[in-house]
Order: sequence, then structure tokens, then C-alpha cells
Amino acid sequence: MAHSLFFQRSARLAGWLFLVVTIVAVLAVAAPVGAVGPARPLLQDSAAVITSPQSGQSVRGSVQVTGSALHPAFDRYELWYTVEPGENWQFIGQAGTSQVNNGFLGTWETGGLPDGNYSLRLRVVRQDGNYDEGFARNVVVANTTPPTPTPTDTPAFDVEATLPPPIEGVVTPTPPPTATPAAVEQPDIPTPTPRPSPTVTPEAQTAAADSSSDTPSASTGSPSLSDAVETSTLRSSFVRGASFAGAIFLAVGAFFGVRRLLTWLWYLIAP
Repeated sequence: MAHSLFFQRSARLAGWLFLVVTIVAVLAVAAPVGAVGPARPLLQDSAAVITSPQSGQSVRGSVQVTGSALHPAFDRYELWYTVEPGENWQFIGQAGTSQVNNGFLGTWETGGLPDGNYSLRLRVVRQDGNYDEGFARNVVVANTTPPTPTPTDTPAFDVEATLPPPIEGVVTPTPPPTATPAAVEQPDIPTPTPRPSPTVTPEAQTAAADSSSDTPSASTGSPSLSDAVETSTLRSSFVRGASFAGAIFLAVGAFFGVRRLLTWLWYLIAP
């Protein structure tokens, strides 16, 4: 009874869960695309960044300062400048009371400033009085325009070069005549006559053949030596194999003899 009640409650709970999941899925599919509001940019925890002018950039006149001044506890932001190197910060314009996300922060008038390197500072002040800062170092103010060089007149040169007039009384040197080599007669050198090679007689050839046949060669003795080595090797191998086979035969015979003897003793001693 208890098991059937438990199964009924479990089936009922599973049915309710299935119904809820089905309703949520239908609502998610049927929801119109435009029902979701436009996405809003997320504010960072702390952002005090100057994006323009950048460090090392040359500026003149009225300079628009852009960047981001963001904070969840935002109160205001301030722009400052100073001459490098130094910490004599001067306030620029008025403090901003609205947060700026990658936009216009203020205008820096550099017309009355001497040329040189300056630094900009963006300070984002929070409601509790603390602040975050961002800097743009070594911004070059160059209000003085260098004079444009005036092109100078380049003298025109005559392209065609004129040859100097000939000088009278100057004798042109005549090159010396080329020497012709004289022919020298070479003496006739007689060609040497080659000497005749010695002729071998048939008697000498016969004597050489007899002497070579009388002398035993090393090659004739090598086959007999190899045959002797092979015969001794075969003989030793045969003797070794026969000894090994005899030993095995004796071992097997001893094993069976001992076994027979033990069996006979067992039957003799056993009651």
C-alpha cells in the first residue's frame, strides 16, 4: 500500500514538472524578438582614460580632449595640464557633472602657451571624495609655425659643352712604329731509334715450364687442409652427438629402473 502511494505521488510530481517545462518552452519560443529592450553599455568599475590627444602627439590652438570618465559612484570629472617636467597643474575649463563613455571631455586652449612638452590629467571624483586618474604624457604643443623656405633661383647651365679653340704651334706626337718579330730557324733534332726487345727462345720457355711444374703451389695444398679440417669437425660432431644420445638413453633407463624398483618395494612393504 505504501509503495503504491509513493509511486502515485512521484508520477503526479513528474507530470507537474513536465507541464511547467512545456509552458516555459512555449513562452520562450513565442516571445517576439523586439520584446527585449536595447542593450545598454555596461559601466566599468573605474574608468579615467584620455584617448586624444595621445602621448607624444603634436597639437596647436584649440585641442579637443576625448576619453572616458566612468564610475558607479560618479560625482564629477576634472581636466588639468602641466608643463613637463613639473607638477604645477592648471585646471582646464569647468568640471563635468555627467559621465562620458569614449566621448568629448573638454577643450584645451594652447594658443597662449609656449611651445614644449605638456601632460594632461583626467580626474574622476567619486561621491565619497576619492578619485581615479588617467594621464597623457609628453603632449607636444607646437603653435609656432616654422618659416617656409623660399626656393632660390638655380643658375642655368649650358648643356652643350664647347670645345676650346685649337692652339697654334702645338705638334701632335706621332706614335712609334710597331716592332715586327724576326723569324728564327730551329735546328733539326734527330728522332731516337728504339732498342729491340729480347726474344724468348722455345728452349727457355720449356725450361721455365719444367721449373714451375716441379715447384709445389700453395693452392694445391689448401684443398687437402680444408678436407682434413672438415673431416675432423664431422668426427667430433658425431662423437659428441653419440655421447649426448647415450647419456639421454642411460638417464631414461635409470629413471624407469628406479621407478620399477620403488613400485616393487611399495607392494612388498605395504600390507
